[in-house]
Amino acid sequence: MDSGKTWATLNWLVERLDEQPIVILVPSRFASDLSGVSRTSIKRFLAERLHEMTDARDAQHWQRRLDGLLKRLADEGPAITVVFDGMNEFVPTPWTGTAGGALLPLR
Repeated sequence: MDSGKTWATLNWLVERLDEQPIVILVPSRFASDLSGVSRTSIKRFLAERLHEMTDARDAQHWQRRLDGLLKRLADEGPAITVVFDGMNEFVPTPWTGTAGGALLPLR
């Protein structure tokens, strides 16, 4: 039975779109490309997804852009919001400790 976690998250994001400059939703099936849950591997993963979504330049360009975004001052608000959807549905990715350690914040 679906509990609506994805819809609740998307609703929260839609209500706050003006506060979220960049939003990336990553379905769990794409998380298999994630080589680990360190800050470096997550940033590399995001750079690769940005390259795929834009089909512009290369992943290294997006890695540099992402690094620049993450230098944004905290009082300016979030630079990027990433939602890893279905984390509990995709077993091969080692999510334990991600949200509390490696992912928040990426700076």
